[in-house]
Order: sequence, then C-alpha cells, then structure tokens
Amino acid sequence: MMARTLVLCFFFLSCVPFAASAGSQKISSNNKDHLNVATWNIRQTTSEKINNVIKVNNQPTQIYKFIGRWFIEKNIDIFSIQEFYEKYNLESKVLDSPLALLQSQFPSNIKVILGSEIRSPIPRGNNSEWKEYCPIFYNADKVRCTASKDQMVSIGFDFHSLTPTPRYVNWAYCESLKYKFDFVMTCVHTNFKTARQHVLGLKNILADLTERRIEVPLRFSFSNTDFIFAGDFNLDRRSSPVFKDLGFENLLVDGALPIFKKGTRWNKNAFTKLKDIYTFSEAKKKSTDIYDDVAHTSTMNESLISKYADTLIDDYFILNKTNKVDMNSLLNLSDHLPVISSYDMSKDSD
Repeated sequence: MMARTLVLCFFFLSCVPFAASAGSQKISSNNKDHLNVATWNIRQTTSEKINNVIKVNNQPTQIYKFIGRWFIEKNIDIFSIQEFYEKYNLESKVLDSPLALLQSQFPSNIKVILGSEIRSPIPRGNNSEWKEYCPIFYNADKVRCTASKDQMVSIGFDFHSLTPTPRYVNWAYCESLKYKFDFVMTCVHTNFKTARQHVLGLKNILADLTERRIEVPLRFSFSNTDFIFAGDFNLDRRSSPVFKDLGFENLLVDGALPIFKKGTRWNKNAFTKLKDIYTFSEAKKKSTDIYDDVAHTSTMNESLISKYADTLIDDYFILNKTNKVDMNSLLNLSDHLPVISSYDMSKDSD
C-alpha cells in the first residue's frame, strides 16, 4: 500500500476564523525533555461528526474545536486517532475528509502521517462508503517521524481469509531532534470480535522490521527494540492473557496500565470504553476495564514517566450549576476515553 503523508493546508486556514489563532500557536510542553503520547478512539470521526455541537463546561462548542483545545491544553506531542473516517461518494467521486478541519485547530508545528486504509471500506447507503484510517499526528519541533512505502502492516490475517476482515496498522519511525531517543510508533485499532488474534498479530510489525522484510527509513537502526503501540485494543488490558503472550524473542509489551488519577469524580467508576453504545449503562457501573492504551516494548520502561486515562469530566464536562456530569455531551463526543503516556527523551540506552 502506498503511504500518504499530509501536511497542513494553509489555504484552508484563511476560511476558518478560529484557525488563525490556533494554527499560529506552538505547543508549550511542561517539560521540553518529555514526550506526551496520546491515543483516542473518537467514535465515528467524520466531517459531519466533528461539526456537531456539544456543551463543554456548559458552553456550546463544535467537537473539532474542543479536540483542538484538549490537544493543546494536555500538551500532546504524538496523537493517534481511531475510527477516523473519510467519506467517499461512489458516483461523484468526491472525498469528504475531516483532516483539514481538525488540523486547523492544531498548532502549526503538528504534522500528520495519515497512511492508507486499515480495513475494507464500510458501505454507507447505496452511493457512498467510509474508509477508516489510523492517523499519527506529531510535534515536528520535538520529533521527526518518517514513513515508508511499506508503512501499513497487516496484523493477524491476510486478505485471502474470508473471515475475519483483515486489519492493518499504521507505523512510522520517530526520533528526537535533541536526543538519541527514537522508537517505532504504531497506531492500532483491532476488531472487537477477533481482538486476540489481531493483538498477537502485532508481532508482525516487529518481525517485518527487525528481519528487514519491508522498506524502512534510512536512519532506522535494526538493533533498536523500542516500539510504541497506541490505540484501541478491544480487550481488557487488566485481565486478558493475550498481552502476556505478545512476546517476540526477548521483547514483551509493558505491564504498566493506564491509571485513573486520584481525586477525579470517576476514580471509582472509571472506564476507557463504554460497552453498550445505545444505553450507555456501563457509565453507571463500577468498572476498571482498560481497552485503550499506549503500550510499549519493555525496553522503553526506562523512559516511561506516567500513563493515565483522561476522564475528561472534571476539566470539561461538569455542569457548573448542578455539579453533575454532562453525560450527553461526553457520550456524543465518544464512547472511549483518551490515554496519555509521558516519556523522558533524555533516557534511551539503545
């Protein structure tokens, strides 16, 4: 599959009033030596969806503007999104993408590697279809992320298999501009029905790279064993044994799980995924399910600072007058919570 790397469309910014102020900013991390990596399944991220209005701190806000605000306030440096859909009209051949509108809210130093579709198109009526991508956004002032023509790697199954539908991951080689800190960044969205096989299939990318079966960026060192897998795994990281089986020779995915910071209103009712997207009944039940994660190979433990699930509630979705959670707005945004992991770039022994 041919890679597709996109940068900010400057002509578009002039058409969006809010974009001039957001696009001229640059991320100011709390620590210039730290790298904040985030993943978020923003349910059905289409152009139509991100134009919808939700209430943030009881103020009407379009979803794409909120995502940009959250991105800046959380000092995100690398961001992987799942359920990122482009709509393609089969008759007019018109492509409707949320990418430019979303990027208009990000600082100008944020670039993106979109990659190719991660699975077969999803029919939407008779005349259109959704194509799902797993984009990797990155702070070009901190890291250089490089894709290759073989950046999309199949996990678990091949295209000749009738069931289940195969999935691909989007990967890029990333290196610090200041330190020798480098790693392979991978965006993951597994199929919930066959998540175990797909998670085990992540070993494909380790094998393809280390055994030089695919094209890689020139600067990539095959002795480097640092990999980050960020995404929606569709498996409970707290209980599924499949993560213990995800070994490749002496490489293991880290055992560190996202935590729910103490003091949040949902520290006892935390989730990263609401299972029932029709009634959202899980929101009222005590849960410790961890479906979304920024996982890495064990060699990166030396650089790991923290990993947490952002509940979004205390900062954005508390109704000021009633002090209650605005569940409608939160769930119209997504049925998942983002996970943010921080790494110290000054620590990398390989």
